[in-house]
Amino acid sequence: MRYLASAGCLADRIFRGDCNSVYGSKVWHSTSKYRKTVWQCNALAERFDKAKTRLDEVTKITEQLKAKRLELERFVRIRKKRDSLLTDLDEACSATELTFLFKDGSGAMWTKG
Repeated sequence: MRYLASAGCLADRIFRGDCNSVYGSKVWHSTSKYRKTVWQCNALAERFDKAKTRLDEVTKITEQLKAKRLELERFVRIRKKRDSLLTDLDEACSATELTFLFKDGSGAMWTKG
């Protein structure tokens, strides 16, 4: 009986005991001088690939949530600054006299009542 090199002489012959999955050959470092053929459980490799894909998805979602959180924190900081400005303005407006200074250096006096 002849076997093709690509299929391997052990293809479909070795089973994993706990899950009854077939072992398959994988080539590591296929383009380097360290090329090596290893045998691994196909079901385990599939589960690893699915877990890796899910991890990448979760990482992307986590990064998006972190960006949103930073944006919200920035918004809250700006609102707090504006709130303090409004509070200062309210206190100033409770005064009986106000002086307004304009960009050109001129000013205007306002008296309440």
